[in-house]
Amino acid sequence: MKLLFITIFLLTSYQVKAADADSATLKSSDKDIEIQNLKARVKELEKMSDIQRKTSRENRQKKSISFDFGVASKFDGAGGLISAGYFITPSTLSYISWYGGDDNRSTITDRSRAVQLGAKLFAGNSFYFRFEGYYHWNEYEDSSISSQGQFYQVKYEDYGVASGIGNQWQYDWFSFGIDWIGFGLKLGESKEEENFTPDLFTAIFEPDEDFYLYLVNFYIGASF
Repeated sequence: MKLLFITIFLLTSYQVKAADADSATLKSSDKDIEIQNLKARVKELEKMSDIQRKTSRENRQKKSISFDFGVASKFDGAGGLISAGYFITPSTLSYISWYGGDDNRSTITDRSRAVQLGAKLFAGNSFYFRFEGYYHWNEYEDSSISSQGQFYQVKYEDYGVASGIGNQWQYDWFSFGIDWIGFGLKLGESKEEENFTPDLFTAIFEPDEDFYLYLVNFYIGASF
């Protein structure tokens, strides 16, 4: 009988110790998971901090391509601008851009388009000089002075070179930029008139001057 009691006591003690060991193991496992989660969070915060601490120059180091979208006050007023670029070096970005602006009123349709090919040369962290060549065309149509249902139309084209200065700040893949000031010089032009007399052309549609100036164009973009 004594042997039976001793056996029961030993079995009970073993089960209690086993349960305590399992509980300790679970607690230890939970602590390990919690520690791993904290480490992962710390690494994530460190990565975010590194991104914030890096300069625009450092964030351009491993970039190859760039896309920009913005509003430009070039040529015949405000319009949209889309650009695609390639980083030749972290300090040299070549690009091609497309400009489009419309001025449509009740009797007038005025469409302006341009293609630009150029490069940004970064001098320092975010400041750059921009140089480009452009080809611009404009289609103007006025029905207010129509005769026998015909519209007066002019198609005007010009090409030239342009330059400017600005800043482009790079935050990891996101970028924000401002063209502070720029100017363009027209090198050549052509026009095609339909139902226009020379006097009407001069009075209603006067092409841009040989030199134009613009101020403050904003754009946002992404670089990879």
